[in-house]
Parts: sequence; structure tokens; C-alpha cells
Amino acid sequence: MKIVVLASFASSLVNCRGHLIEAMVKSGHAVTACAPGDDPAVAAAMARYGASYRAIELDRTGTSMLADLGTIRRLRVLFAELRPDV
Repeated sequence: MKIVVLASFASSLVNCRGHLIEAMVKSGHAVTACAPGDDPAVAAAMARYGASYRAIELDRTGTSMLADLGTIRRLRVLFAELRPDV
């Protein structure tokens, strides 16, 4: 099963969701973790877990509806490309 995990802060993929991501990979799932920023340490941790990392554009603290619509559009493109099951 293809799974995409989204986070608003890249290091939270390791600190808060690392064990979950690792368990999903060990269960045979293909996991792609996505968060804003190109963080080599997070990418390396995901590779150790057997997951892939994709940097995405996301405004963590924004309050603009137009920016949010842009985020939704980019996520739709990402999901169309990755075609996750979950």
C-alpha cells in the first residue's frame, strides 16, 4: 500500500512520527514523508527507515486563504503524482 505522511515541520517526521513510519515500512508499505523544507537530516532518517522524503511548499503559520488555496492545489498535484492509497 502507498502511504503519504504530511507534516508541517520536517523534524516532526522523525521526532513524532518516526516510529510509525518505520513500522509502516516494516509492514510492507511504501511510505513517502512530506514536509516543508529540504532537510538533509530528515531525508537521511527517512532513508534509514526505508521511506522517501519529499520537500513541499507549505506556509506553516500563514493566515491567507489565497496561500491556502495554493497549498491545496500543490497537494492535489503531489497526490496525483504519487497516487497514494492512504
